[in-house]
Amino acid sequence: VVFCLALIGAAVYGVSELSYSPKLLINNVSVVGAKEVPPKLVRVYVETKLNDGTNPILSRQNILLYPRAFLEQSIIKYFPRIKGASISRESMLAQAITVSVEERQPFALWCNLKCYLMDDGGFIFASATALPGKSYMTFCGGFSATSSPIAETFLPKDFANLLELTKRLRQAGFAPKGATADDDKDFSVQFDEG
Repeated sequence: VVFCLALIGAAVYGVSELSYSPKLLINNVSVVGAKEVPPKLVRVYVETKLNDGTNPILSRQNILLYPRAFLEQSIIKYFPRIKGASISRESMLAQAITVSVEERQPFALWCNLKCYLMDDGGFIFASATALPGKSYMTFCGGFSATSSPIAETFLPKDFANLLELTKRLRQAGFAPKGATADDDKDFSVQFDEG
């Protein structure tokens, strides 16, 4: 029994040491597709997630064992402006990873006392700064704005229907500027005409 336990312990130690071998560790992280979010910030975030200061049995930086799906999801959660992230390597033994990100595009504004950018799914992802040359539909209400609405979704169940309503109003000759959610069932639509 002691011999078997020693053998298992030696095998675990050997695999652990192999996972920390410099030839099998990620040594370069590059970021593509980021414009509004600084690529350096995404790179540092990924590097921090790969090496958080702990020494688990198997290295998180190992090119064969790194938590790709976890990293992709955590990037999306941590950076509200990022809509999608994928991580790839050039080859099986490549020690560099490439993080490809897709940023959310402004579609409309959500305003209370301050305005925020919202994508076409109603997800609020950033404070609105000067947006030269483009006018956006403006939405209000829908949830409490006592704190920052960033990473919240405006009317998650009804936003698509509200957009369809504004589209049909345009087809009927009206010019909707946006809408206010009075409560979870009632909406007010504002028009250019008043």
